This record gives sequence, structure tokens and C-alpha cells, in this order.
Amino acid sequence: MTTDAPDPPELAELEAAVRGSPADIGAICRLASAYCEAGAKELGIALLTHAVRLAPGNQRARSRLGSLLLWAGRGREAAEQFREAAWLQPDIPDYWYCLGLALAQAQDHAAAVESFHKALDADPTDERACRALAASLDPA
Repeated sequence: MTTDAPDPPELAELEAAVRGSPADIGAICRLASAYCEAGAKELGIALLTHAVRLAPGNQRARSRLGSLLLWAGRGREAAEQFREAAWLQPDIPDYWYCLGLALAQAQDHAAAVESFHKALDADPTDERACRALAASLDPA
């Protein structure tokens, strides 16, 4: 049986890297991803929350945290992270698209539509944002 989850030696190496450089945001993000792949989603969320506290201006850490929160069904918390990532780097359509998904999950449909529009403003060819916007506007 094969799995994409990291095996214990890989986790141990990632944990050692974070212990050796506790302020290394990249190492923290890699370990958080590995924990999630291993099924420890809440531990991954806790690590990324720590990374955001260490580096509040790191939009990648915020985006990864937002993705995990969205995956965990915590749309309002995810929206906070994507909103900040989009504010830090507004030309990245993925941040606006993910913000729209989080807002839709949180039942804030008007704000979700606005976010999908902003994603399309940043990249008019973004098919995901176009589909999400159409789905958000469809009353059915």
C-alpha cells in the first residue's frame, strides 16, 4: 500500500529543521504541510498560526493557513487570512479567489461575489474565478 503521507523519518527531519531554525517560516510551512498530509490537520493549522504570528507580512504563510482553515470548514477564519494575503499582494488572483471561496463557505455571498470580481480584475482569464462567480450569481 502506498501513501502520499510523509513517513516518520521525513517528519522527524522536518521537525529537526524547525527545532534548529524556529523562526524559519519556510521550514514551519513545510512541516505544517507534512502534518496535514499525515492526517494531523489541527497541528498543521497551529504551526501555520505560529508562522503568521512570527511573520505577519508573509502572504504565503497566510495563504497556506487560509487553505487549511478552509479545508477544515472554518470559512470565517480562512477569510481573515486570505483577506490579509490579498491586501499584502493584491495582484495575486488566487488570494482573491480563495477569499471568495472562504466567504461563500461562511455564507457571506455578496462579499464572495466581490472577491471573485477582484480575482477577475487581477486576471481576466482566471477560469476558476469565472466559474465561481457564475455559480455565486446562479439563484438555483
